Formats: sequence, structure tokens, C-alpha cells
Amino acid sequence: MNLEANTFDTFKVEPSLMTVFEQSHTWDELIQHFVDSYVMETDKKAVSAFYDRDYIAERLKGLETELSLECRITLNGEERWVRNVIIRGEIEDSEYAMIFLRDITEAKVESARHLQMAADNASMEQLIQSIVRLVDRFVVCDLENDRYESYNLNGQMIYKPLGFYHDFQMQVLERYKTLEAIDILIAPDNIRKKLKSENDIYKFEYCSLDEKTYKIASYIPLEWKNGKLEKVLLASMDVTQEKKAEIESRQALKEAYRSAENANRAKTEFLSNMSHVLLCLDWLYLIDAAEVDKKGRINLCI
Repeated sequence: MNLEANTFDTFKVEPSLMTVFEQSHTWDELIQHFVDSYVMETDKKAVSAFYDRDYIAERLKGLETELSLECRITLNGEERWVRNVIIRGEIEDSEYAMIFLRDITEAKVESARHLQMAADNASMEQLIQSIVRLVDRFVVCDLENDRYESYNLNGQMIYKPLGFYHDFQMQVLERYKTLEAIDILIAPDNIRKKLKSENDIYKFEYCSLDEKTYKIASYIPLEWKNGKLEKVLLASMDVTQEKKAEIESRQALKEAYRSAENANRAKTEFLSNMSHVLLCLDWLYLIDAAEVDKKGRINLCI
């Protein structure tokens, strides 16, 4: 998308969405058609604001290189969840941005199922059994007494099995990182802030320091006393393969973006050269039309 020119080029389009692309000549028209035809009523306002060109330009000119928004759309008569992602152009001072939509319906359904199971204490064991094949380890965190117990399910034992929770925090800091300060994310006060009721689940993504391993941490309430959260269950899920697939997809989009940028440059250069050729032809026409004296000289004043 060209933010300044209000234009767009397409690289890969879901066939069910092709109609809005064919009917739209500008980016603003495309978004209006998309919102009117596909986005659920409750999400229309948020999606329109998210794809506003001024909003995108303002957000991407800072430190942010990527924006995302989840919304519901109707596709082929079915309600689907999609994640809208906007990536800033890599070329300096570029007015371009790349946009892609990812269907996250199945992930949302699975997440909702786990939330429902977590809400019912009687189903906690079933919850654990259903996700055990994906989970690396569980950690029972006693926030009130600064203690933890770690249970390893898959892979290498990287944490001490028992200890103080503040020591566990240091072990995490030595191995992993997040976009935000990870020590703040796993602080007891922040966990209590995120988990207000038994139905809440606090999740965030983190990765190894070398960015070769990606995981999702999920904190689930275990015990309360007088309305204060005392114990939580931390489940660590390895999502390295999914993350690598997403990174490869984004890299492919970036390569397509670079190709489009190069094609635009080539087109501009071609048109510039053609203008020069046409100018030369105009001068030849003028020379041919000028009076030529008997000695073969051209009487042309410039």
C-alpha cells in the first residue's frame, strides 16, 4: 500500500475476497468495501480506524514496525476470526506498508475451550491432559510465600525443581527475552493485576536470547485467599515451529514487497527515458520543418 498516493498492489488474495479488490481503485475504497461487506458490525469502527492511512503513517514512523488487530469477518457464510497485520516498508523514508490477514479461527476456538475448562476447577485435570503433549513444563508459583515448584514434561530440565520465586525470575531472565521487560511481566504484582478472577488467563510470548526457540507462557489462577491471588499455575508451550512458519511467511511478503518496489523504480526510470526520447523526436520534427537554405544550412533560432 502507498500511504501517500492512496494506492495498492495485490500479491495473494483469498478468492472469496477478490470482489472487493476488483471493485476498488484506491486504498480507502478497498477498506470501505471490506468493512461494509465482510467485517462484523461490532468490529467495523475499530477496523476502519486501524486501516486509516494517517493512523498507519503516524504509528509506523516511530519505533513500531508492525501493527496488528484481531476482528471477526463473515466469509462464505461463516464467521471467522482474522488477525490484520501491517508491516512498515523496509526502504528508508518509504511511504509503503505491507498488509496481510491471517485466519486465527481455530486458534481462537482452542483458546476459548481452554478458558472454559480453566473456569471450571473440576475440569482442571482434563485441561492439563489435553495440552500436555504441547506443554514443556508446569510451574506452580506461590506468589504469597515466594516459592515455586517446577515440573518438566518435555526436553531438558532447565529450572531447579524447587526454590524461591524471585530466584525463578532470575533463571528466566538469564535464558529468555520479550518485547517488554520480562522481569516486569512475571512480577507477582503484575500477575495479580492481570488475573482478576478465576476465569482469567494471562499469556505472553517470549523467546530464547538467540531467538531460536519461541514459547508462550500462560498463567492460570490456582488459589485465592480473601480475594487475593496466592498461587498460579504457569504452563510453558513451545511454538517454535508455528513462529518460524509465520516468520517465513512474513519474509516472503517482504521479498514480494522488494520486488514490487524494484518494479516501480524500473517503471519510473522507463517513463523518464521515454520522456527524453519523445523530447528528442520533437526537436527532430522542428528541424525537419525548418527552412533550409540553398547551402544546406538550417535557419533555426533557439
